[in-house]
Amino acid sequence: MVPALKVEATRLPKTISLSCANCRWPCALFEISLQDSPVRGDFIRSVSFIPRQIIFEQGEIHEGCYLICDGWVLLRVRTATGRLLVVDIAGPGKLIGIGSLLKQSRHEVSAQALTEVRARHLTRTVVEQILQEPSVLTSRLLQVVARQVKWIRRQSQILAHRASVRERLAALLLELCHRYGTKLESGVTRIEPRLSVTLLAEMLDSNRGTVSEELSELRQRGLVTCVQGQVVILDETRLQKLAENVF
Repeated sequence: MVPALKVEATRLPKTISLSCANCRWPCALFEISLQDSPVRGDFIRSVSFIPRQIIFEQGEIHEGCYLICDGWVLLRVRTATGRLLVVDIAGPGKLIGIGSLLKQSRHEVSAQALTEVRARHLTRTVVEQILQEPSVLTSRLLQVVARQVKWIRRQSQILAHRASVRERLAALLLELCHRYGTKLESGVTRIEPRLSVTLLAEMLDSNRGTVSEELSELRQRGLVTCVQGQVVILDETRLQKLAENVF
């Protein structure tokens, strides 16, 4: 059985920032003071999850949303035929449970920790305050939601496209590169979350064997390489050309 999440609740004085000690941009709470937020005297909870821990399940009632401080979370959806598909990987500065900000009653996806995760839990009461009293924080959170909805739509487009697995894999790696890539001194770009072949297969609605073969082909062509579980984009221009049929 997965251990329950660890919670530390802190009453916030009106004179301090809402952000945690290690907060950094693009976190929506970065340098946000109580004067920039409608939240007054509510509990903001710091929570943590271990790898593979379920944070919430598809269909469960919303209890607010989570703003990720550190770590990576998989967002999955179960289709009508029972298949599990990864529709997003959420990292630092991203929100999960965004349906609560859209006033949905139940989660449309499931969330599972890919790594150790630290997050801030905005309860449903806090979310309601944020929505009812527009502020700097409201604007930031809605911008985060808009970016994530755009990504999920693009991911859905990759899933549904009739292009080959190789072309869709190239498109997926480019999207992850643009979203979570770190430029290295050598000029190449490393995708930060570790991407197993199984995970890539879930993101492409394909089987593990096929994705493994196509990833090997991309490596042989000199388009990508893998270093300790992280994909490194070696030739973005050629990868883009391969993916041009998808978008």
